Amino acid sequence: MKKSSIVLIISLMTLALLGVAAMQFYFIRESYRQKSQLFDESVNASLTAVAGKIERREVIDFAKVQQQTNIKKYQFEQEKQRHLAEQLKMQRDLENLRADQYAIKEKFKEAEDQLKETFPSVVSIENSFYETYINRKSKENVLSIDVIKYNSPDHVIKEYVEIGATKFLPKENAKDDSARFVIPTIDPILKQAIEYKIATLPPRFNKQIAKKIVDLENKLENMSGQNLIGTGKNVFDTIAAIGGKRSGLIEDVAIGMELSKRPFRERLNINLIQNLLKEELAERDINYPFNIEVRDSSNIVFSVQTIDNIIKPNKITRYSTALFKGDIGSPPGRLSVYFPRKSTIIVDNMSYLLLPTIALLFLLIGCFAYTLLIIFKQKKVSEMKTDFINNMTHELKHLLLQL
Repeated sequence: MKKSSIVLIISLMTLALLGVAAMQFYFIRESYRQKSQLFDESVNASLTAVAGKIERREVIDFAKVQQQTNIKKYQFEQEKQRHLAEQLKMQRDLENLRADQYAIKEKFKEAEDQLKETFPSVVSIENSFYETYINRKSKENVLSIDVIKYNSPDHVIKEYVEIGATKFLPKENAKDDSARFVIPTIDPILKQAIEYKIATLPPRFNKQIAKKIVDLENKLENMSGQNLIGTGKNVFDTIAAIGGKRSGLIEDVAIGMELSKRPFRERLNINLIQNLLKEELAERDINYPFNIEVRDSSNIVFSVQTIDNIIKPNKITRYSTALFKGDIGSPPGRLSVYFPRKSTIIVDNMSYLLLPTIALLFLLIGCFAYTLLIIFKQKKVSEMKTDFINNMTHELKHLLLQL
């Protein structure tokens, strides 16, 4: 085999080996990056879950204490049940009246919308105006209907109908609560009202119901002022407090204010935090030692060092989350966790991938070396064969010359 052919084969095999090694290195690096990202997400998710569990557990413990206190208080408040029952009935009556009033308003609005949709130029008028200027024999001479033009903000000329009177008359009081509308017929060319008619709709709201609502609201306000244990905005909050429960209206604010008054250190159980972290990390297949730090606004409150002798502390990735986010204002502290041997952990997780990759690379290198050995050995054998043939030829020529 020619020397140039051997050099070409070696060059191509070297290039192929380097390409395979580069591709494997890139694949391993990307796998490491993805594993590191998944590891970070799992740790952050575990921290968030632990912070939530700690806060919920604190709220539950606080609620149990409050419940016991409220139960004791309830034993001394039996005589107020009649008062509260009356409040509750009034509250429900008030809600029913408000619902009835709302239904009346909605019914009127639906009728009004339908009227305006049918007659775009309809104009609402007061009942006193109707009695004074329309419901009289002299209405033809007193009532005025004008079409007013104006420029809208988008520079479009628009029109609206204005109802007035050409003569002042003594005001007549309204005789009922009906809603009245003037429906004019407008000449499209002259832009004047040719004629008109009156439309009457049921009242916008029921005055009797409105009066009852005001009376009940005043009574409830007076009764709430007399209620010594009412802490909420209405009777439902008061009943919830007596029964050892918090209403949904003030639960978050009240509990947050009460718990935020406690010293931050007293609200923590470092053993519980450590156990919860182990459980959450184990659920995400992270079973490696870690260090914990709990800080308040400025100092370290608790620290658990599972692994010592950290070589490069500045290069360690710390994962943090706020504690007691439900407090009023900013969270009082942060929980941090870090893994001094994070790289080792990720490499261990990649061992199923690294070992076959490295074994395959060494196999390729061995095959390459073995191939080179065979090539050089064959080349040496070929050279020895050539030298032997040349020597034999030379000897035969020498013998023939002697003969």
